[in-house]
Amino acid sequence: MKHFCRKFRCLRPLLLVALMGAAGCGAIKGETTPQTVHLNDLSLPEPLVPIELGSVSSTPNAAELHTSGVYEWGKFDDADLANIRASLERTLKEAVDRYRLDESEKVRVYVVIRKYIVAASNVAASALATVDWCAARKDGTLLYRELFYATDYGQFVGTLGGLKNTVHRAIVGRIAESGLVIASRNNTELTLPRKTEHTFDKLEDALKTLPESAQSWGLVVPGPPFYFPGSAPVTIPWQSAGITESVSCEKSLLPN
Repeated sequence: MKHFCRKFRCLRPLLLVALMGAAGCGAIKGETTPQTVHLNDLSLPEPLVPIELGSVSSTPNAAELHTSGVYEWGKFDDADLANIRASLERTLKEAVDRYRLDESEKVRVYVVIRKYIVAASNVAASALATVDWCAARKDGTLLYRELFYATDYGQFVGTLGGLKNTVHRAIVGRIAESGLVIASRNNTELTLPRKTEHTFDKLEDALKTLPESAQSWGLVVPGPPFYFPGSAPVTIPWQSAGITESVSCEKSLLPN
């Protein structure tokens, strides 16, 4: 028994996660928090156009949760969406405040989470978000549109909330940096999109960072010993995050 426990010492944090989750710890159960993402110094030419955040929404049935041998915690919800919005607001404000502004124009940013898949077992968790966003002038004229993917994957330690926060930081960082370039009227050598860590242009590249399935291990807790049974592997349908339909930015993002 002692040899077994030494060999699988790295699993003890997961057992602690399970026990703490029963006590109601929010991050363990997948709750996220608003964040300020500190962007790279882009040294953009001034003045910039002010950036205003428009709608931040998700499509019906965007959220999927796939679990193996664990509680069904961590599904993307309205609180997560609100935290993405709050994080974008904080991040854009901090970034834009560094620059002198030309108030004669304004850029509005609109974001839609098209798909958000979370998968979890007792030894690993992963997440994939499909993000559709665009920037437009205040009269609705389209300036830029992009669809990208954000992922994270972790084994043995961490929380579902922490994993999702990483995905949210990636989403916010990519949109905010790209928004700053647009707000400079593209008067810079920097190119779009701004490719931040944990983000990908293509679904196939995002999938390379994610497991194909989720499976819980059988675990023994020492003193007195208690056995947690394992579970059969569950295939994670990541392909459902691929967006194939062609929808104009005006119809899918911009308000009527």
